[in-house]
Amino acid sequence: MIFSFGRRGLITYNLLGINTFNVYGLHSVLFAETITFFPIAYLTLKGVLAGIDPTVEDMAFSLGSSRGRVFRTITLPLAIPGLANSFLLLFAASLADFATPLILAGSRFPVLPTEAFLQITGLFDIRGGAVLSFILLVPAFSVFVLQRYWVSRKYYVTITGKAGAQTQIKSVTSRTGKIFLTVCILVSVSILYFYILLFYASIVKAFGANYQITLKHYTVVFTEGLKAIKDTLFIATIGMLLGGVYGVVVGYLVSKKTFISRSAMEIISMINYSLPGTIVGIAYLVAFNNPPIMITGTA
Repeated sequence: MIFSFGRRGLITYNLLGINTFNVYGLHSVLFAETITFFPIAYLTLKGVLAGIDPTVEDMAFSLGSSRGRVFRTITLPLAIPGLANSFLLLFAASLADFATPLILAGSRFPVLPTEAFLQITGLFDIRGGAVLSFILLVPAFSVFVLQRYWVSRKYYVTITGKAGAQTQIKSVTSRTGKIFLTVCILVSVSILYFYILLFYASIVKAFGANYQITLKHYTVVFTEGLKAIKDTLFIATIGMLLGGVYGVVVGYLVSKKTFISRSAMEIISMINYSLPGTIVGIAYLVAFNNPPIMITGTA
């Protein structure tokens, strides 16, 4: 976004001749987080919507129901578990986002993750950073409880006989479907544009000033920054394996077993998702920065 709409951005400066547009602030954070996190909702809702038997809607249409009524009384209620889960994951991901507000929010729109980080790195106040980090738990826990209450009020399942031929969902009109398709195409093109622009910015000497093609930046990255690449991939791989195994274990215990602390285990596991890694690091500092267990900085 900075390469496109900054003071020397490709669109604002090069195409429109504007050098006073301020890309930093709430509007940019909202746009960036929407583009970044909507795939979470898509992945969550795709399976839910695919699991809705279209013949149920066909039966409602055969009884004279309108498209709006079918959507309100059949499609939407059956999708509520997926909607609730996607809302929870989106809220948690946005709450835990650290990099986007740090780069785009600026000082006029501070958020808790960045403020907690600056409290420690700028003011060297570990306790103050811990307080701000703990405050993040309150909205995360509240949204989780609300999601559980919303979904648990009803039982969502379709009961049908022998499976029939699959048909398209008809609760959305053809015109509405075309509008949705157009919006999706525009969003996809925008995302593709950002990635192409990012690649282009990486192969010029100085984006916004000198557009001469060069591979010098990649040479520096794969020589001086090679260790950072290896460390990043190593941490991501180990985190994926350990997190995947732990997720399978927790999912199995919560869904298949009955024990006293089952709900607490589920809540704690989900709340941790809403905390950025920086906040977890702050908790690590607070816990292990003083005797008798002082292991901060010993790695």
